[in-house]
Amino acid sequence: MQAVEDMLKNTFVLLVLVIALMGGTAAAAPIPGTAPADEISVEMSPVRIDGAALFSVRGVTAYTARERASAITGRIAALADDRAVKIESIATVESELNTEIRAGNRPIMFVYDADAELETVSRQVLAQAYTAKIRTAVEAYRRDRETRNIARAGTFALGATIALGALLLLIRFLFRRLTTWAEERFALKIQELQARSHDIVRTEWIWATIKGGLRTARIVVIVLLAFFYIDVVLHIFPWTRAFAVPMLDLLLTPLRSIGRAVLDYLPNLAFLIILVLVARYVLNLLRAF
Repeated sequence: MQAVEDMLKNTFVLLVLVIALMGGTAAAAPIPGTAPADEISVEMSPVRIDGAALFSVRGVTAYTARERASAITGRIAALADDRAVKIESIATVESELNTEIRAGNRPIMFVYDADAELETVSRQVLAQAYTAKIRTAVEAYRRDRETRNIARAGTFALGATIALGALLLLIRFLFRRLTTWAEERFALKIQELQARSHDIVRTEWIWATIKGGLRTARIVVIVLLAFFYIDVVLHIFPWTRAFAVPMLDLLLTPLRSIGRAVLDYLPNLAFLIILVLVARYVLNLLRAF
């Protein structure tokens, strides 16, 4: 009877594994008749001025979205540097095939019907929206580079640097106190544990583990604080603001990937939990017979 029960248990476990593998394969398999998202998506690239995205443009095979966005960014920055160009001169010029945005006789970009189709608006409406964005960006570009604002940014950066130094000294002091407190609190308990274990567990190993954990926590806090400081300082000055966006992505991209992976795995986790509960119930029934 015991042999039969063991055989039934092994058979059931094998069946559970097969069902789990089949479920994972079915979840990963693409749905027939549907095209991958990459095949139907349109490549877009943002036009950025001082790190801020104004709008995104599409491209074609011969002139990619990134190349087009880079060219538009260069033209906007060039006319923003030329204070002789009035902001009011930035306007649209209509033609049969496209709408041109220009500042006087200086071209900035062309808006096509294909661009408007992505936004589900008319070409003229989209060009007017782009024009308003460009005007605002040029005005902010010039304002941020005024002597008064640069001096204010420098003062803020100096204050942030002093605050960082003070926080680092405070962290050093607090972690020293925390280490001393931990040593006083746990030293006697660790010694008692060593006496009970007859030197099987070494006190030095336990205390080294505690100190290593505290040291790791201090390093993590300092790294996060330094990252925040660098990001703040890069955002202060207009010339370095564009570099703050990639640095922020360095932190947010892994967090997004981890969160997306956890959310994607939740259905599989729920399926496995239900499967385990069913398996335990069936095994209990087998033991009853």
